[in-house]
Amino acid sequence: MPIPTLSVTWIIASPVITSVILGASRHAQLRDTLAAADLVLPSDLKARLNDITAEYRRGDAGR
Repeated sequence: MPIPTLSVTWIIASPVITSVILGASRHAQLRDTLAAADLVLPSDLKARLNDITAEYRRGDAGR
């Protein structure tokens, strides 16, 4: 899975995120990013990404 697709899939899977702002300068970037809308992130991968980024999240944000 391309990193942009993984990133957007993970963001979409977060219940505290209400919207995703996308940006692309090439068609391939847009294609990879939009592919995230059709994917479901495996729970173990989502948990790992959440663990890796936990220290960078705001303390008042839901988890």
